Amino acid sequence: MALARLLRMAITQGIEPEYARQLLNIIEAEELQRQARKRQAASPQSDLLSERELEVLKLLEEEVSNEVIAVRLSVSLSTVKTHVHHIIEKLGVRDRSQAVFRGRELKLL
Repeated sequence: MALARLLRMAITQGIEPEYARQLLNIIEAEELQRQARKRQAASPQSDLLSERELEVLKLLEEEVSNEVIAVRLSVSLSTVKTHVHHIIEKLGVRDRSQAVFRGRELKLL
């Protein structure tokens, strides 16, 4: 990256080294985040959710209630609510319908 190269030159030449170092740290941190996002996008999306969360997501797609999901999976209602909460968090959405939509986008459904 050209800007990073220029900042490194400024640091070695003593041109505002503290300021240049701060800017370089910001650029390097952003590059690490960009690489992490790229790796995440390249990794299989099925790793995003656990097997059980994928089962719950499929039942959410059927628009069944938490109570029905609990019965079908033979788990407690509290467990279902926890799975739904984790799915929503992991997919970065606000509710069940958005989770289903996002799951379809990611080809999880």
